Amino acid sequence: MKRNKDNLPSFLKTEIVYSDPEGFQKRELKGKPFYIKFLPKTRYQPAHLELMISTDFKPKNKFKDQITVEKKRNPQRSADEEMHKLVFKRMFDSFGIRIGNKVLDSQVRVETENPDFARIFFSPTVKQMALQALFELGFERFSLFSGHLSVEGSFDFPGSHPSETLVQKTLEQLELLAQDIPEVSSAKTLFGIPEWKVRFALSFIIAGGSVLCGLLFKELMGGETVLDSNKLLLCSMIISFPAFLLFSRFASKATRGAMLGCFWFGVILIVSLAGFTFSGAAFAEYLNCSLDKGEPSVHKVLVLDKFNPGKDIYNARVESWRENRETERIAVGHFWYHRITPDQTQLVITTKPGAFGFAWITEIDTE
Repeated sequence: MKRNKDNLPSFLKTEIVYSDPEGFQKRELKGKPFYIKFLPKTRYQPAHLELMISTDFKPKNKFKDQITVEKKRNPQRSADEEMHKLVFKRMFDSFGIRIGNKVLDSQVRVETENPDFARIFFSPTVKQMALQALFELGFERFSLFSGHLSVEGSFDFPGSHPSETLVQKTLEQLELLAQDIPEVSSAKTLFGIPEWKVRFALSFIIAGGSVLCGLLFKELMGGETVLDSNKLLLCSMIISFPAFLLFSRFASKATRGAMLGCFWFGVILIVSLAGFTFSGAAFAEYLNCSLDKGEPSVHKVLVLDKFNPGKDIYNARVESWRENRETERIAVGHFWYHRITPDQTQLVITTKPGAFGFAWITEIDTE
Protein backbone atom coordinates (compact mmCIF):
# COMPACT_ATOMS: atom_id res chain seq x y z
CA MET A 1 0.00 0.00 0.00
CA LYS A 2 1.37 3.47 -0.89
CA ARG A 3 1.94 5.67 2.12
CA ASN A 4 1.87 9.45 1.90
CA LYS A 5 0.97 12.40 4.03
CA ASP A 6 -2.71 12.03 3.11
CA ASN A 7 -2.72 8.93 5.32
CA LEU A 8 -1.92 11.14 8.31
CA PRO A 9 -4.18 13.42 10.36
CA SER A 10 -4.12 17.15 9.75
CA PHE A 11 -2.00 17.97 12.82
CA LEU A 12 0.78 15.78 11.36
CA LYS A 13 0.60 17.10 7.80
CA THR A 14 3.95 18.83 7.80
CA GLU A 15 6.69 18.56 5.23
CA ILE A 16 8.15 15.03 5.16
CA VAL A 17 11.67 15.20 6.54
CA TYR A 18 12.48 11.48 6.31
CA SER A 19 10.93 8.32 4.92
CA ASP A 20 12.41 4.82 5.07
CA PRO A 21 11.59 1.71 2.99
CA GLU A 22 9.42 0.30 5.79
CA GLY A 23 7.10 3.28 5.60
CA PHE A 24 8.12 5.28 8.68
CA GLN A 25 7.88 9.04 8.28
CA LYS A 26 9.65 11.52 10.52
CA ARG A 27 7.39 14.13 12.11
CA GLU A 28 7.34 16.61 14.95
CA LEU A 29 4.70 17.23 17.58
CA LYS A 30 5.21 20.25 19.81
CA GLY A 31 8.87 20.29 18.91
CA LYS A 32 9.44 16.60 19.65
CA PRO A 33 10.65 14.47 16.72
CA PHE A 34 9.29 10.96 16.20
CA TYR A 35 8.55 8.44 13.48
CA ILE A 36 5.10 7.27 12.45
CA LYS A 37 3.66 4.60 10.19
CA PHE A 38 -0.09 4.55 9.74
CA LEU A 39 -2.31 2.29 7.65
CA PRO A 40 -5.94 3.42 7.48
CA LYS A 41 -8.81 1.11 8.21
CA THR A 42 -9.97 -1.05 5.31
CA ARG A 43 -12.98 -3.21 4.71
CA TYR A 44 -11.20 -6.26 6.07
CA GLN A 45 -8.67 -4.88 8.58
CA PRO A 46 -8.65 -2.26 11.35
CA ALA A 47 -6.32 0.72 11.23
CA HIS A 48 -2.70 -0.01 12.14
CA LEU A 49 -0.51 2.52 13.93
CA GLU A 50 3.20 2.40 14.76
CA LEU A 51 5.10 5.12 16.61
CA MET A 52 8.85 5.18 17.18
CA ILE A 53 11.41 7.44 18.84
CA SER A 54 15.22 7.37 18.77
CA THR A 55 17.41 7.21 21.87
CA ASP A 56 21.09 7.74 22.67
CA PHE A 57 21.40 4.06 23.62
CA LYS A 58 24.06 2.27 21.58
CA PRO A 59 23.63 -1.50 22.04
CA LYS A 60 26.76 -3.64 22.15
CA ASN A 61 24.90 -6.19 20.05
CA LYS A 62 21.70 -4.97 18.43
CA PHE A 63 20.37 -8.50 18.06
CA LYS A 64 21.10 -9.51 21.66
CA ASP A 65 20.21 -6.25 23.41
CA GLN A 66 16.69 -6.05 22.07
CA ILE A 67 13.41 -6.47 23.89
CA THR A 68 9.93 -7.30 22.63
CA VAL A 69 6.85 -7.04 24.83
CA GLU A 70 3.56 -8.35 23.52
CA LYS A 71 0.13 -8.16 25.06
CA LYS A 72 -1.26 -11.60 25.77
CA ARG A 73 -4.22 -12.52 23.62
CA ASN A 74 -6.23 -13.87 26.51
CA PRO A 75 -4.64 -13.04 29.85
CA GLN A 76 -7.72 -14.25 31.75
CA ARG A 77 -8.11 -18.02 32.03
CA SER A 78 -11.48 -19.68 31.98
CA ALA A 79 -12.69 -21.84 34.87
CA ASP A 80 -12.11 -24.98 32.77
CA GLU A 81 -8.40 -24.12 32.54
CA GLU A 82 -7.83 -23.66 36.25
CA MET A 83 -6.70 -27.27 36.83
CA HIS A 84 -4.19 -26.95 33.97
CA LYS A 85 -2.98 -23.70 35.51
CA LEU A 86 -2.48 -25.24 38.95
CA VAL A 87 -0.57 -28.26 37.65
CA PHE A 88 1.61 -26.75 34.93
CA LYS A 89 1.91 -23.02 35.61
CA ARG A 90 5.13 -23.09 37.62
CA MET A 91 6.84 -25.53 35.30
CA PHE A 92 5.79 -24.75 31.75
CA ASP A 93 3.61 -21.63 31.61
CA SER A 94 4.78 -18.19 30.45
CA PHE A 95 8.04 -18.41 28.55
CA GLY A 96 8.50 -14.67 28.76
CA ILE A 97 10.64 -13.32 31.58
CA ARG A 98 9.01 -11.82 34.67
CA ILE A 99 9.16 -8.03 35.01
CA GLY A 100 8.33 -8.13 38.70
CA ASN A 101 4.94 -6.42 38.47
CA LYS A 102 2.27 -9.09 39.06
CA VAL A 103 -0.45 -7.21 37.17
CA LEU A 104 1.81 -6.49 34.21
CA ASP A 105 3.27 -10.01 34.16
CA SER A 106 -0.24 -11.42 33.85
CA GLN A 107 -1.01 -9.17 30.86
CA VAL A 108 2.16 -9.23 28.75
CA ARG A 109 4.97 -11.50 27.65
CA VAL A 110 8.56 -10.27 27.40
CA GLU A 111 10.96 -11.88 24.94
CA THR A 112 14.65 -11.15 24.54
CA GLU A 113 17.96 -12.90 23.98
CA ASN A 114 19.36 -11.10 27.02
CA PRO A 115 16.96 -11.62 29.96
CA ASP A 116 19.30 -9.93 32.48
CA PHE A 117 19.36 -6.76 30.38
CA ALA A 118 15.56 -6.78 30.10
CA ARG A 119 15.11 -7.20 33.84
CA ILE A 120 17.38 -4.22 34.53
CA PHE A 121 15.61 -2.15 31.87
CA PHE A 122 12.17 -2.71 33.42
CA SER A 123 13.27 -2.63 37.06
CA PRO A 124 12.28 1.06 37.71
CA THR A 125 8.62 1.33 38.72
CA VAL A 126 8.16 4.37 36.48
CA LYS A 127 9.04 2.26 33.42
CA GLN A 128 6.64 -0.48 34.45
CA MET A 129 3.88 2.11 34.78
CA ALA A 130 4.79 3.63 31.40
CA LEU A 131 4.66 0.22 29.71
CA GLN A 132 1.30 -0.52 31.31
CA ALA A 133 -0.02 2.87 30.16
CA LEU A 134 0.96 2.10 26.56
CA PHE A 135 -1.02 -1.12 26.58
CA GLU A 136 -3.96 0.66 28.21
CA LEU A 137 -3.89 3.12 25.30
CA GLY A 138 -4.56 0.17 23.01
CA PHE A 139 -1.13 -0.80 21.73
CA GLU A 140 -0.32 -4.50 21.45
CA ARG A 141 3.46 -4.57 21.06
CA PHE A 142 6.45 -2.65 22.43
CA SER A 143 10.00 -3.02 21.10
CA LEU A 144 13.50 -1.83 21.89
CA PHE A 145 15.73 -2.50 18.90
CA SER A 146 18.98 -0.91 17.77
CA GLY A 147 18.48 2.12 20.01
CA HIS A 148 14.87 2.77 18.92
CA LEU A 149 11.72 2.45 21.06
CA SER A 150 8.50 1.67 19.22
CA VAL A 151 4.90 0.62 19.82
CA GLU A 152 2.32 -0.71 17.43
CA GLY A 153 -1.27 -1.81 17.50
CA SER A 154 -4.54 -2.12 15.63
CA PHE A 155 -7.24 0.44 16.32
CA ASP A 156 -10.81 1.24 15.41
CA PHE A 157 -10.58 5.02 15.54
CA PRO A 158 -13.79 7.06 15.78
CA GLY A 159 -12.45 9.09 12.87
CA SER A 160 -10.24 7.94 10.04
CA HIS A 161 -6.99 8.91 11.79
CA PRO A 162 -5.33 8.70 15.23
CA SER A 163 -6.00 11.66 17.49
CA GLU A 164 -3.39 14.18 18.56
CA THR A 165 -4.07 13.24 22.20
CA LEU A 166 -3.27 9.56 21.54
CA VAL A 167 0.02 10.40 19.79
CA GLN A 168 1.04 12.87 22.49
CA LYS A 169 0.30 10.46 25.37
CA THR A 170 2.15 7.69 23.57
CA LEU A 171 5.24 9.83 23.04
CA GLU A 172 5.22 10.85 26.70
CA GLN A 173 5.30 7.19 27.81
CA LEU A 174 8.00 6.30 25.28
CA GLU A 175 10.15 9.15 26.58
CA LEU A 176 9.82 7.76 30.11
CA LEU A 177 10.94 4.35 28.86
CA ALA A 178 13.88 5.96 27.04
CA GLN A 179 15.32 7.36 30.25
CA ASP A 180 18.35 5.73 31.88
CA ILE A 181 18.68 2.73 29.57
CA PRO A 182 21.30 0.50 31.28
CA GLU A 183 24.77 0.52 29.75
CA VAL A 184 25.63 -2.96 31.02
CA SER A 185 24.19 -5.73 28.87
CA SER A 186 24.22 -8.38 31.59
CA ALA A 187 24.16 -8.04 35.35
CA LYS A 188 25.40 -11.52 36.20
CA THR A 189 28.28 -13.37 34.61
CA LEU A 190 29.94 -16.73 35.10
CA PHE A 191 33.57 -16.96 33.99
CA GLY A 192 33.00 -13.78 31.99
CA ILE A 193 29.97 -15.24 30.17
CA PRO A 194 26.43 -13.93 30.83
CA GLU A 195 24.75 -16.28 33.28
CA TRP A 196 21.65 -16.69 31.12
CA LYS A 197 23.82 -17.98 28.25
CA VAL A 198 25.40 -20.53 30.57
CA ARG A 199 22.00 -21.76 31.72
CA PHE A 200 20.73 -21.91 28.14
CA ALA A 201 23.77 -23.88 26.91
CA LEU A 202 23.68 -26.14 29.97
CA SER A 203 20.10 -27.13 29.15
CA PHE A 204 21.18 -28.43 25.74
CA ILE A 205 24.26 -30.14 27.18
CA ILE A 206 22.23 -31.99 29.82
CA ALA A 207 19.53 -32.98 27.33
CA GLY A 208 22.06 -34.32 24.81
CA GLY A 209 24.24 -35.79 27.56
CA SER A 210 21.35 -37.86 28.88
CA VAL A 211 21.15 -39.64 25.52
CA LEU A 212 24.93 -40.18 25.44
CA CYS A 213 24.85 -41.59 28.98
CA GLY A 214 22.25 -44.14 27.88
CA LEU A 215 24.45 -45.19 24.95
CA LEU A 216 27.45 -45.48 27.29
CA PHE A 217 25.65 -47.79 29.72
CA LYS A 218 24.40 -49.90 26.82
CA GLU A 219 27.99 -50.22 25.63
CA LEU A 220 29.13 -51.22 29.13
CA MET A 221 26.47 -53.94 29.14
CA GLY A 222 28.52 -55.74 26.49
CA GLY A 223 25.49 -57.24 24.73
CA GLU A 224 23.90 -58.87 27.78
CA THR A 225 20.11 -59.05 27.60
CA VAL A 226 17.65 -58.48 30.43
CA LEU A 227 14.64 -60.72 29.83
CA ASP A 228 11.96 -58.39 31.20
CA SER A 229 13.46 -55.14 29.97
CA ASN A 230 10.05 -53.43 29.62
CA LYS A 231 9.23 -54.06 33.28
CA LEU A 232 12.67 -52.81 34.28
CA LEU A 233 12.07 -49.68 32.18
CA LEU A 234 8.84 -48.94 34.08
CA CYS A 235 10.58 -49.47 37.41
CA SER A 236 13.47 -47.20 36.41
CA MET A 237 11.01 -44.38 35.64
CA ILE A 238 10.32 -44.10 39.38
CA ILE A 239 13.64 -42.23 39.44
CA SER A 240 14.16 -41.05 35.84
CA PHE A 241 10.77 -39.34 35.46
CA PRO A 242 11.04 -37.16 38.60
CA ALA A 243 14.57 -36.29 37.47
CA PHE A 244 13.15 -35.31 34.07
CA LEU A 245 10.53 -33.09 35.73
CA LEU A 246 13.18 -31.32 37.81
CA PHE A 247 15.30 -30.75 34.72
CA SER A 248 12.24 -29.47 32.82
CA ARG A 249 11.75 -26.87 35.52
CA PHE A 250 15.38 -25.77 35.13
CA ALA A 251 15.10 -25.74 31.32
CA SER A 252 11.92 -23.64 31.39
CA LYS A 253 13.73 -21.00 33.45
CA ALA A 254 16.85 -21.17 31.27
CA THR A 255 14.88 -20.60 28.03
CA ARG A 256 12.37 -18.12 29.48
CA GLY A 257 12.46 -14.81 27.69
CA ALA A 258 14.79 -15.98 24.92
CA MET A 259 13.82 -15.40 21.32
CA LEU A 260 11.98 -18.55 20.19
CA GLY A 261 12.21 -19.69 23.82
CA CYS A 262 9.06 -21.78 23.52
CA PHE A 263 10.48 -23.57 20.45
CA TRP A 264 13.85 -24.28 22.08
CA PHE A 265 12.15 -25.43 25.27
CA GLY A 266 10.09 -27.87 23.21
CA VAL A 267 13.22 -29.24 21.53
CA ILE A 268 14.98 -29.64 24.88
CA LEU A 269 11.88 -31.26 26.38
CA ILE A 270 11.59 -33.89 23.64
CA VAL A 271 15.31 -34.76 23.65
CA SER A 272 15.54 -34.87 27.44
CA LEU A 273 12.39 -36.99 27.82
CA ALA A 274 13.86 -39.59 25.47
CA GLY A 275 17.31 -39.23 27.04
CA PHE A 276 16.26 -39.49 30.68
CA THR A 277 13.99 -42.45 29.95
CA PHE A 278 16.62 -44.24 27.87
CA SER A 279 19.56 -43.54 30.19
CA GLY A 280 17.49 -44.41 33.28
CA ALA A 281 16.58 -47.81 31.83
CA ALA A 282 20.14 -48.44 30.57
CA PHE A 283 21.62 -47.52 33.97
CA ALA A 284 19.15 -49.80 35.76
CA GLU A 285 20.06 -52.67 33.41
CA TYR A 286 23.75 -52.04 33.98
CA LEU A 287 23.39 -52.09 37.77
CA ASN A 288 21.09 -55.12 37.63
CA CYS A 289 23.79 -57.08 35.80
CA SER A 290 27.02 -55.68 37.25
CA LEU A 291 25.89 -56.01 40.89
CA ASP A 292 24.43 -59.50 40.44
CA LYS A 293 26.01 -62.00 42.86
CA GLY A 294 23.54 -64.83 42.13
CA GLU A 295 24.36 -68.30 40.84
CA PRO A 296 24.02 -68.93 37.08
CA SER A 297 21.37 -71.32 35.70
CA VAL A 298 21.61 -73.32 32.45
CA HIS A 299 18.56 -73.97 30.23
CA LYS A 300 18.20 -76.04 27.04
CA VAL A 301 15.49 -74.62 24.77
CA LEU A 302 14.22 -75.17 21.21
CA VAL A 303 14.32 -72.29 18.73
CA LEU A 304 10.76 -71.70 17.45
CA ASP A 305 11.32 -68.72 15.16
CA LYS A 306 13.83 -66.05 14.23
CA PHE A 307 13.32 -62.55 12.82
CA ASN A 308 15.26 -59.46 11.82
CA PRO A 309 13.00 -56.43 12.59
CA GLY A 310 15.64 -53.84 11.76
CA LYS A 311 19.22 -53.19 10.79
CA ASP A 312 21.62 -54.98 13.15
CA ILE A 313 18.71 -56.30 15.25
CA TYR A 314 18.57 -60.11 15.39
CA ASN A 315 16.01 -61.83 17.60
CA ALA A 316 14.77 -65.33 18.18
CA ARG A 317 11.68 -66.79 19.81
CA VAL A 318 12.45 -69.84 21.96
CA GLU A 319 10.65 -72.12 24.40
CA SER A 320 10.37 -70.59 27.85
CA TRP A 321 12.01 -72.19 30.89
CA ARG A 322 10.08 -69.95 33.29
CA GLU A 323 6.74 -70.71 34.93
CA ASN A 324 3.52 -69.41 33.39
CA ARG A 325 5.26 -68.47 30.14
CA GLU A 326 5.22 -70.29 26.82
CA THR A 327 7.93 -68.48 24.84
CA GLU A 328 10.77 -66.01 25.30
CA ARG A 329 11.98 -63.37 22.86
CA ILE A 330 15.76 -62.98 23.07
CA ALA A 331 18.45 -61.07 21.20
CA VAL A 332 20.85 -63.51 19.56
CA GLY A 333 23.12 -61.25 17.53
CA HIS A 334 24.36 -61.64 13.97
CA PHE A 335 26.56 -64.66 14.74
CA TRP A 336 23.84 -66.97 16.09
CA TYR A 337 21.07 -65.64 13.85
CA HIS A 338 22.65 -67.20 10.77
CA ARG A 339 23.48 -70.49 12.58
CA ILE A 340 20.10 -71.40 14.03
CA THR A 341 17.19 -73.10 12.30
CA PRO A 342 13.66 -72.81 13.70
CA ASP A 343 12.18 -76.08 15.09
CA GLN A 344 15.60 -77.77 14.80
CA THR A 345 18.29 -75.88 16.71
CA GLN A 346 18.48 -76.18 20.49
CA LEU A 347 20.20 -73.41 22.37
CA VAL A 348 21.93 -73.61 25.74
CA ILE A 349 21.15 -70.36 27.56
CA THR A 350 22.87 -69.34 30.79
CA THR A 351 21.04 -66.83 32.97
CA LYS A 352 21.52 -65.11 36.33
CA PRO A 353 18.76 -63.81 38.61
CA GLY A 354 19.82 -60.14 38.54
CA ALA A 355 20.62 -57.79 41.43
CA PHE A 356 17.12 -56.28 41.23
CA GLY A 357 15.34 -59.55 40.46
CA PHE A 358 15.33 -59.15 36.66
CA ALA A 359 16.89 -62.25 35.10
CA TRP A 360 19.42 -61.68 32.36
CA ILE A 361 21.27 -63.80 29.82
CA THR A 362 25.01 -64.15 30.31
CA GLU A 363 25.78 -66.65 27.54
CA ILE A 364 24.19 -68.35 24.51
CA ASP A 365 25.56 -71.55 22.98
CA THR A 366 24.36 -74.63 21.09
CA GLU A 367 24.19 -78.20 22.28
